[in-house]
Amino acid sequence: MLNFIILLKAIQKILIIRFSAIGDIILTTPVIRAIKQQYPQAELHYLTKKQHTDLLKHNPYLSKVIAFDSQSTSLLSLILQLKQERYHWIIDLHQNIRSKLIRYTIFAKRKTTYPKGYWRRFLLIQFKYKSSAPFPHVIDKYFAYLKKYGVSNDQQGTEIFYPTAIEEGIKKFFSLSGNEIVAICPGASYFTKRWTKEGFQEVGQLLTAKGKQVVYLGGENEKELCEQLAHATGASSLAGKLSLLEAAYVLQLSSFAVTNDSGLMHLAESQNTPVISIFGATVEELGFTPFLPKSRIVQNRELKCRPCHGKGRNACPKKHFYCMKKHDKKQVLKEVLSFFE
Repeated sequence: MLNFIILLKAIQKILIIRFSAIGDIILTTPVIRAIKQQYPQAELHYLTKKQHTDLLKHNPYLSKVIAFDSQSTSLLSLILQLKQERYHWIIDLHQNIRSKLIRYTIFAKRKTTYPKGYWRRFLLIQFKYKSSAPFPHVIDKYFAYLKKYGVSNDQQGTEIFYPTAIEEGIKKFFSLSGNEIVAICPGASYFTKRWTKEGFQEVGQLLTAKGKQVVYLGGENEKELCEQLAHATGASSLAGKLSLLEAAYVLQLSSFAVTNDSGLMHLAESQNTPVISIFGATVEELGFTPFLPKSRIVQNRELKCRPCHGKGRNACPKKHFYCMKKHDKKQVLKEVLSFFE
């Protein structure tokens, strides 16, 4: 016990590193919370790319969010800046070349990373080999090497915080009809992770026929698609109009969300909103699945070519795109209807 108290006092400043992407950063938030609970006296800093800082800047457990802009700051300059902080503990939750260089070149009493599982991932993607041992969720991987320092998963899920002013800002774009809100998020970072336009249109039509207030969400890249879907289904589109934090608030208002395997899937769950997520090129074993008890995954389990990539691709390597085109739409609609039973 005495050794543990000494250890707590010795750790006064901690750096967490995760540069991208939206979903991956959201999945680190249980770690942020758990570290602060175990080391309440420590300053907790988080290093990420500039475009993702909004996800973290209102997190009450963080003392500082460090924005890295590769267009204006060199990696060397960043390392020199970080050295001045004199961290006691560096936690690398990215494990790419950039984060490893930072971890190797900055002195800290303690340095921790996580088991990325390169070989299991390689065998799964290249040879579709699934060992008998269960594939852990990435959140559990993040905690794997932290447990020995008293940091464990409290099972309270992910969380993204936003200021109350966000709620007022949303009213400029979005009026509440009084009906139950359902969000539909048809976008994803890669083509092979996106279900078909026709599929999302059928979901929207079903929901509006049920009297739900349907809102399509996405970024600037999904703006045209979402507007077309909204027009075809009598719904609203806020794609390209909202910040991530504003989208988080709309998702918090929603009963559930229909998504692809995407950042907005994780953003919805960070607001305790369950999802029906449609998986194509990716699979559950990769570890980035929704975790809320009411959330559902719909996928084509019969295809032998899944997964074709760990993150998704810009084109189907088999040219047929069956993982999305041959989804049973009735199964997706059945899952949607199950939320009203």
